Amino acid sequence: MALTGHITVKGMDSLLKRLERLGDATRIRKHFSTALRAGAKIVHAETVRRAPSATGAVKRSLKVRAGKSKKKGGVVMLVQTKKGDYRGDQFYAAFVEYGTDVRTQKKTGRMVGRVVANRFMRDAFDASHDRAADEIRRTLLESLESE
Repeated sequence: MALTGHITVKGMDSLLKRLERLGDATRIRKHFSTALRAGAKIVHAETVRRAPSATGAVKRSLKVRAGKSKKKGGVVMLVQTKKGDYRGDQFYAAFVEYGTDVRTQKKTGRMVGRVVANRFMRDAFDASHDRAADEIRRTLLESLESE
């Protein structure tokens, strides 16, 4: 889904100083990727729990993926359906998340259904982002201590 959420991890000053001492951008990025993936897995588990389950296809299609950062050297993790918004076999998950307006059929001019938004992904993120931030902090600390 294209919905975005940001997690702010507080109390990272000492960890950031440790990272600066590493110096190597590739190693720093590896530590952050590992930590962000651990946090994203918590959001993923909550999203799967809240996903609509008529057939279970949407639940099975939810994945944690590395995304592209707009900033050089940035790290992004995504929880999304396999192919993303409005794509793949579970394209309809975006309709469920965002809802739709009333539509008109082209041939008949008949008004057809409106899908009311079921914000399962947004609600999952809101419910789990504090736990995810704690997991990111913990994983990053463990990763740095093992170095």
